[in-house]
Amino acid sequence: MYRVKVDFSVPTEVECEEPTVHLIVKAAIAELEEALTTFDVYKKEVEFYNKIVPKFNEKLKDLNESQLLPECFGVCAKRKIMVIEDLNARGYNILPGQNKCNIPETKAILKRTAAFNAIGAILRQDQPDIFTTFTSSHLSRDVSVFTDMYSGMYDALLDTVSSWSDFSKYHEKMIRFREHFVEKVHQALDVNPEHFNALVHNDLWPPNIMVKDGGNSSEEEPFESITFIDFQNTLWGSPTVDLHLFLNMSVSESYKPNRFDELVEFHHSQLVNYLHQLKYKGHIPTWSEFHSQYLQRNVLAFVATCMEQAITIGNTGDVVYNDLIKNDEKSMKIKRQLYQKPTVQIILRKMIPFYDQIGTFD
Repeated sequence: MYRVKVDFSVPTEVECEEPTVHLIVKAAIAELEEALTTFDVYKKEVEFYNKIVPKFNEKLKDLNESQLLPECFGVCAKRKIMVIEDLNARGYNILPGQNKCNIPETKAILKRTAAFNAIGAILRQDQPDIFTTFTSSHLSRDVSVFTDMYSGMYDALLDTVSSWSDFSKYHEKMIRFREHFVEKVHQALDVNPEHFNALVHNDLWPPNIMVKDGGNSSEEEPFESITFIDFQNTLWGSPTVDLHLFLNMSVSESYKPNRFDELVEFHHSQLVNYLHQLKYKGHIPTWSEFHSQYLQRNVLAFVATCMEQAITIGNTGDVVYNDLIKNDEKSMKIKRQLYQKPTVQIILRKMIPFYDQIGTFD
């Protein structure tokens, strides 16, 4: 990814408020291109910016909502290059840090997430084939490249938990669950036609959420604006997928998991409101139905808490996905080291009993 500042001149008779454009030029990552192209990750993001964003922005106007996606200035599908606006130049910053959002900040982001989900549902209602490219993510059943990585993470987690004598009952259940783990993740990401489905960001955590503080923030509206970036994993599926990752990777530890149901219910209320405003014709799930669909995918919360956070907490770039994709001796050593971080172990000790309580390992 490259930042570009473009200064241009215009004829004096042409009105132009700002003769400078700040751009991001985003291209395929050479080190991961072979692995990621197995599920068309770059094709997907190019198509998202080129074809989905303009339609998306039209629906945002119908909701009288502010910008939710970066403006795209052009794409080159052949070279897998996107030229998009640099939000930093407009005062946006990445949501600061993991596990730091308070309740008002969380609800503000959940409201925008609901808008993203609802607009996706309406776009597909208007054009049923619009998301044919958006069927897979890195953990979908038709993508195998990351299966070994997460299976290896599970084994490294088991090694860690086995050393905690007071967690023996959880360790035994997790051993039994091991052979079902990958299939459960696949099921959680499968499209269930009996459930409510929408466009899902599917990588919604602080580095992919940009916020702007205009100086007039309040407890009710902590940010002037919120924008999402990075759509390589975006897919059609249950919006509860976004909730599991976002809540477990972003919300302050002091609110986990006791405030989760409140936050999921808030997202549901906003989703229902947006669907009504946009005149959605399909079945809108009741709170009971939506909560059930959320609980049926709780293995994704386990993945976010017990695997993704082990990788990302305290990671200053010394561990990258290339180090983890395989399960050779070097890779497994790195995975085991990830679980030795004190902050990670505190989270595991808190959340593994909760996942057992809600039946994740059944």
